[in-house]
Formats: sequence, structure tokens, C-alpha cells
Amino acid sequence: MITKKSILLIDGTYYLYRAYYALPLFTNTLGEPIGAIYGIINMIKKILHDHKPKYMIIIFDSPSKNFRHQLFPEYKKNRKNIPDELKIQINSIYKIIKYLGVSTIIIPNFEADDVIGTLSNYYAQKNNLVLISTNDKDLGQLVSNNIKIINNDNKILGPKEIELKYGVQSQFIPDLLGLMGDTTDNIPGIPGIGKKTAIKLIQNFGSIDNIYKNSNLISSLPIRNAKNIAIKIITHRNIAFLSYMLSKIKTDVPINFNTIQLQIKPPYISKLLKIFEHHGLEKWKKNINNLINFNIKNQIEYNNTNNHINNKQITNCNITSIEILIKWIKKLDTLSIFSFYLHLEDINFNRNIIGIGIAINSQESMYINFCNYDKKDTSKLNHKNVFSYLKYILEDPKKIKIGYNFKNYYYALKKYNINLNGAKFDVILESYIINQSENFYNLCTKAKLENIFLEYINKNTEKNKQLSADQLNLGLQAYIILQLHNIMWNKIKKDSTTSHIFHTIDIPLIKILAKIEYYGVLIDKEKLHIQSNLIKHKLLKLISQAHQLAGEPFNLCSNKQIKNILYFKNQLNISMKTKTGNKSTNKLTLNKLSLLHPLPKIILEYRSLYKLQSTYLNKLPKMINSYTGRIHSSYYQTSTITGRLSSRNPNLQNIPIKQKIGKKIRRAFIPEKNFFILSLDYSQIELRILAHFSQDPKLTQYFTNNQDVHILTATEIFNIPYNEVTIEQRNHAKSINFAVIYGISAFGLAEQLKINYKDAKKYIHTYFNQHKGIVNYINETKKHVKKLGYVSTITGRKIYIPNINSTTKYIQESSERTAINGSIQGTASDIIKLAMINIENWLNKFYPIDVKMIMQVHDELIFEVHHQYINIIKEKIKYLMENSILLNVPIKVNAKIGINWNEIY
Repeated sequence: MITKKSILLIDGTYYLYRAYYALPLFTNTLGEPIGAIYGIINMIKKILHDHKPKYMIIIFDSPSKNFRHQLFPEYKKNRKNIPDELKIQINSIYKIIKYLGVSTIIIPNFEADDVIGTLSNYYAQKNNLVLISTNDKDLGQLVSNNIKIINNDNKILGPKEIELKYGVQSQFIPDLLGLMGDTTDNIPGIPGIGKKTAIKLIQNFGSIDNIYKNSNLISSLPIRNAKNIAIKIITHRNIAFLSYMLSKIKTDVPINFNTIQLQIKPPYISKLLKIFEHHGLEKWKKNINNLINFNIKNQIEYNNTNNHINNKQITNCNITSIEILIKWIKKLDTLSIFSFYLHLEDINFNRNIIGIGIAINSQESMYINFCNYDKKDTSKLNHKNVFSYLKYILEDPKKIKIGYNFKNYYYALKKYNINLNGAKFDVILESYIINQSENFYNLCTKAKLENIFLEYINKNTEKNKQLSADQLNLGLQAYIILQLHNIMWNKIKKDSTTSHIFHTIDIPLIKILAKIEYYGVLIDKEKLHIQSNLIKHKLLKLISQAHQLAGEPFNLCSNKQIKNILYFKNQLNISMKTKTGNKSTNKLTLNKLSLLHPLPKIILEYRSLYKLQSTYLNKLPKMINSYTGRIHSSYYQTSTITGRLSSRNPNLQNIPIKQKIGKKIRRAFIPEKNFFILSLDYSQIELRILAHFSQDPKLTQYFTNNQDVHILTATEIFNIPYNEVTIEQRNHAKSINFAVIYGISAFGLAEQLKINYKDAKKYIHTYFNQHKGIVNYINETKKHVKKLGYVSTITGRKIYIPNINSTTKYIQESSERTAINGSIQGTASDIIKLAMINIENWLNKFYPIDVKMIMQVHDELIFEVHHQYINIIKEKIKYLMENSILLNVPIKVNAKIGINWNEIY
């Protein structure tokens, strides 16, 4: 039994999957899946019964990416998406946990492991006993005298049990995984180093740091193939430290809460009974006394009608009639600023408005929930009459609006003939400009981080009428938006440069992106269909060729069958192995094997085409809006640390450019009748920015004289005359030029160019000898970012670099590369954003109908232009793009006109 001074931490993400896979086909009478719900209840009942905790919290993973994905984009790549049958049960699971009186926590951008690590470390240091309920081996590293694990068999594992189970002491588990890797999380580890070897190395030297400090002693160890192991260790140092950092659990996650939140509260019995009835959980409905930890007769249920937020009374008015709405509009008419929240249906493009919440100050808010109103009865509130009254308020540019994701508001309101104006503050962008590395997950989570409590009051509803969660949420969201703005804007306005960027770049861009999304890009579905059929035939042909070469049929998507054909039947021998020591079938290995046998090349071609078929040719037609005939991609301003725009559904930036099939896909992107596609692309913008920042004499001269920078770099690297540079040498020089920006190592360059390490190292050394200005710039940037924690773009935008002063060398070096690349990419981002704003302002003034900006992809802007104005528009937009910001070298833009996105000249 847990003592009063003990804390029980539940690995909620592990519980979810364990519960789901225990009863995956368990459904209720309506055929709805309830296996995970049933399983979670059983597991919580057991833990409550066995340990009778006083303090307990369930921790779940944040769905957003975290710092590990920044270190290694392939992290957890092998993980399957959450099954749909589980996904639809999760909200009910969260509610049941809450109604049981148990707290939950999700911290944006952090995994449950890191939150558990932080909580356990905090309470263990205060001499509490911390028990972690999990079966995750990663959490074994936290075990100490005051931190223990409860496993699936209800056994408590302390330091001795962990060492017996894993072969190393708990503090060395990250080192163990750093050496051997972890297939579950796609942590690479050192190729060819398995568990046994890793354990022996740790037993001899301890940590990874000590292993590398004593790497010269490894070859003399009494281990089989000790010399080869020593070579692998030395060769893959970076991978080892990367894998270690991916495996190491953080214990310093910023968590804003107190111990009271961990205390188990009395359950909400009536709500439990209601949700059990909804899901057909008759067993728990009848036996609720066996589930709860308290005497049902003495229950004092909590309800959601507490009257305070941060100790202030809040009036939240439910608008139920036109008369009440008009009174509130009169209030709004006297205001110069207010916050509002639109509750939108979760469907891309043409989202329906479900409700609206408005907060007029820190104590008054109102909401309208359209779900409760009769659409046929025009005498009552409905979309049409509500927005007819709100129209002039929402369109008035003098009334400043504070919102959340305004981009979606623009085209949602367009359906009701409302052109939103005065949208000056978006809390997502406010959060982002303060610190780009902290993703804005949702309003409620952000509110918790900022100490905005979530209890809410309603004084103006009918007597004894209970508000639904959705109704409360609308008024709550508007209130939270207002409070978050007040907190964050106080930080932003202290820096005049940051506030200027916010008002002149970030906010104006919202409306432009909304217009791009709303207009969309026209798609020729037939062209995609034709290409899809051609690829199908090509794939069948490749399958036939592969079967013929193999001498038997096999599945070209099965790594197991490919290994059997290549390594066992054909006895092909390549030294590369996976992190578990098995033979590899990755792209790099198959490329090497293709020198020995024709089959690997066939497999590679099949994989490439199959991916394009499934990712683009099969999916793009399904994304075409049936009403507009267009694809309406969603653009995001806050998804990258550098400020680069990204797109989703579909991700237009991932459509391949160099491959033939990629070009054929682009042919399906067409203009409407009497229009052309106009593409304008910044030429070598990142290298030009590098020349500007570094003021390197040679690089500056190349661009000032409009010379081919890659050929000139080749003359430096290979020490040959300009007119003797081959295409291959120019391509190598191009890779080296961009390697500088991305901080690629000699190992990385050697692999990219398929040359040996010594040559790659020599090329980089020669390059830096020729460009001392770039070397000085890189060194100065490193000093600057270590001192201040951020780098700046040309506009003064601050890009914060986490872990820049990490004591782990690999992490610090990675952060330094991010800093160099961040200032350059961030500047490129600011340049194209300013260009978009200038272009849109000019188009609105002179060509509001005949020209539409339809896509932004990397450094390229794409327009749909009426044929009558194509040449005028091309020259003007080219000029605006080249002069949105002035560098000390010319900015050059390539402009092309075409009948589709690919066939442009």
C-alpha cells in the first residue's frame, strides 16, 4: 500500500495502448468500440484497489512533435498512427478519468516520459516515495531509492530489480540505448552493436562519455571482434550521442501546478453513471460502488458552476434571443477592442460555424451556440440573423479584435458575407513570436501554463439549467484569449522591433494566407488519373522483373522477404546492419548492393514509384473540393522554428521537383480558362543572404557580378580553370555551398556525394580557406547565440535556439548548426513574406480580380493571371520580390509563365 507521502504516476499513453490491444474488438450494442474504455476502467480500478493512493496523476503524450524530432526527424517514424477505433474512444476516456476524481496532464511538445521524469525527480528530492505504473523500459532510468516502477505483474522494481532485468544500473539505461538503439522509437544506435556488446562496454567503462574517453582500450577487451567493435564505436560517435540524447528522459519540463492537483478528489457519480449508460457499460453502472474509492452515500459531488476564475466573478451570458443579442451589440458598439472565438466544424475548407464566444473585458463574456437553435424557425437565433447583426461590428477596422487562429475565421465568415477587419492580435502568433520552439497546442493547455484557471460561472442562464461543456467552452475560450493576449502582449511590446515585426509582417500575412487557401488551385483530375494508371502498369512491370531476377515471387514491400532473397538466397554481402544487428534493406544499403546485383535497383525504383502513387496520385484526387474543383491546402506560419511557411492537406512543398513523375504531377495543377500560371522563384536566396551577413569578399563579388557561383566554387575546390568545370564538379560544388548553410559534416558530405571521407574533408577545408568571411561569420554567430540564446534575421526577428549551452557536445553542435541555418532561413522567410504583403497590397489596388496568389512553395510564389495582363504582372511582381528587402548583393528572381505548374517557360 502506498503511504500518505507517496506519489503514484501513471503512464497514461502506455495505459491507452495496453487497454486497446487487450480488447480490440470489444463493442457495445450499437457496434461502437469500447474496448479501450473498458480496459482503462479496469486498470484504474486495480491500481486504486491495490495501492489506495492519496496522490495520483495520469500523464499522456502531447500529440505535437518535441525536441527529439528536432534532433532526429526520423524519431518514432516507424510508429503507426493511432488506430481510428482507439482515437474515437480517447475523449470518453479523458472524461471518465476526470469523473473518477483523478487528474491528468499533457504538456505541449513533451512526451509523457519527460513529464513523469520531471514529476518523479521533483517529489523524490522532497523525500517522497514515487511509484510509476508502466511497462516502458525507458522509464527504468529514473529508478532510484525514492523512485520505483510498478510493472504489469504489479511487482515493484527498485534499483536491484532494474539492474537484474536490463543488465546495467538504472542510470546507464540511456547509455545502453545510445549504443544498441531502440526499434520501438526508431532510435538508431550504433550499427552492429547489440545488447550484449553494449552491456559489456557499460560494465567496463560506465557511461557513453567514459566509453569514448577510453575508446583506445576497447580493442583490448575480452570481447569477440573487439577490434571491429572499437572501429564501429569511433566511426559512429555522433550517432551514439544522438541516440543517447533521444533516450535520455528530461527532468526539467516547465510544469505549472501544485501538489493539490495530484490529490484524488471525490468522483462525479452522476456523470459517471451517465457516461457508462451512453457507452452501454452496464457492468460498471450496476457496480459503481466497486469502482470508486469512497463511500457513495457520503459523496459531495463537484460541479462546474463554481463562481470564480482567478478569484474574480465572471458573467458569461448565454444569448437566447434577438433582444439579448441586441443589448450585447450595443455594449460592443462602445468598445474599441474585444476578443472573440469561433467554434468551427473540424472540416478543411468551408468550415461551418458551430458557435461564437465574445469577451468584452476581464469579467464579462457572452456566447451563442448554434447547435441549440432551430434552423427553420427564423424568429429565433440562427446563423443568418446573428451575423446580420454582428456584421458591421466584425467589419469595422476601428474595432480591434483579438482572436485565435484568425486565418480560419476569415473564410468561415465569408459564407455570411462578412469581410473581417480589425483583426490585429492573434494569440497563436503572439506565443510564436515570443518563442518559436514552444508550439501552441490549444487554448486550455496554454491557459494552464499561464495560470489562467478554468473554472467558469454563468449568472444569466435560466434557473437550475445546467450548461453543457460545449456551451461553457465558447465563453471560456473567448475569456482565455483575452487573458492570454494581455499576458503575452505585455512581453512583446517591451521590444519595439518584435512588436513592429508582429504588426507589419505576421498579422498582415494571415489574411493573405486565408485568401490563398480560400481560392485554392485548380486540378486536372484526368491527368492525375492517367498518371496513376501509367504508374500501376510500371509497378506491375517492376514486380515481374523482380520476380524473374529472384527466381520466385515475393512481396516487394516486405523487408523480411527482401532480406531472404538478397542475403540468404543470393548470398549478397554488405557490412551495413540495422540497430538490432540484422541485415539492412534501407536505401543506402540497397544502393550499395545494386553494384553487385540488378535486383536491389529494381526494388528501389519500385519503392519510389509506390510512394509517389500512394502519397500523391491516389490522394490528390480525393482532396479536390467537389464544389470548386480545386485543392485548398492549409498554410501554417508557426510550424517551423525559422518562420518558413508550411502546408498540409496536401503538403505542396513535398511534391518532388527533380523526378519525372513529380513533374507530371505538377502538370495537373492548372489555371482556369483564359488564365496562365505565373511562377516566380528566388534564385539562390540563402547563399545571397549568407553573402550579405558574412560580407565575404569572394561570395559577394560572385553575386554582384552575376556570375555562376557554383562554377566559381568548383574552380576553388578543384583548382581548375572556369571553362574546364564539368557538370559533375559543378554539382559537387553546389552541394558544398549549401553544406555550409546546413552545417553538414565531412561524413555527411562524403555520403551525399558518394566520395570518400578524406576527399570530403579536404573540400570543406579548401572552401573555408577561400572564404574567411564566412568562417568569421559562423564563429561570431556561435558566440552571439551562446551569449543571448537567439539569432536574429535581417528584420530583427529573434529565433531562439534551445540547448545552445548544453553540456553535451553533440547537442551543442547541433544547436550551433540550427543557429547558423536559422538566421539564414529565417531571413529568407521574412523576405518572401514581405514580398507577399507588398504584392497583395498592389494587386488589391490595381488587379483585385484578374490575378490570384494560389501557392507558396519554398522560395517560389505561384499566381493565376488573366492572359491579358500576364506580361505586366510578371514584371511588376518580379520587381516587388527583388526589392522587398535590399541586401548588399542583388536579389534575383526567375519568372516563368505556363499552361500548368510544370510547363512554364
